[in-house]
Amino acid sequence: MDENGKYATHNEFSFNGDTLLVAFLQSYKYFLPGVQRKIRFKANVLEVATKVLHPFSSKTKVGIHVRERHTHEMSNNWLRFPPDSYFDRAFSYFRNKYENVQFVVASDNPNWCSEQSFFQSADVHIVTGSFAPVVDMAVLAACDHNIITVGTFGWWTAFLGADAKGGEVVYFDSEFVMDHPLNKGNVVVADFYPSGWVPMGGGGEET
Repeated sequence: MDENGKYATHNEFSFNGDTLLVAFLQSYKYFLPGVQRKIRFKANVLEVATKVLHPFSSKTKVGIHVRERHTHEMSNNWLRFPPDSYFDRAFSYFRNKYENVQFVVASDNPNWCSEQSFFQSADVHIVTGSFAPVVDMAVLAACDHNIITVGTFGWWTAFLGADAKGGEVVYFDSEFVMDHPLNKGNVVVADFYPSGWVPMGGGGEET
């Protein structure tokens, strides 16, 4: 049984006996409230993540996932990578709302991140160690709040992180190109993003 292309939608599956489910299951509606507390990172992964975040232990930590490779190249196809203004607005949102904020950026391309002007600030730390992806996820999930860009990695980071602990999640409100054949009829935004997450645009700037 699969999702028939409805990869960002809550599908109503009907099971009768043993079933092999081939799907993304990319909707929070599939999971009971509090299920995140039952999903735990291994001790060795948490140990590394704790060391990465230790210098910022006294601060309000906002984890930022940036999936840059591939998604940035395919921008304006079926997914949109956020414009610079999205990051500026997200930073301002948290800086204005909380004191002593520290942004922690994990990405598949930290070198690209280090070259971006919106990350050139004393309160922004880019994780540059050659860590396994699961460590990056653990680092971001351990933060108090999350900002996500494009892709399922960031979604899961926020779902297991800030969403699970009552923090805030900011997401790019124009990630999906809704009239693209891959998305049309297959994406239901209200199923994909939990209602408590904060949608944020790029201020009208094109990606």
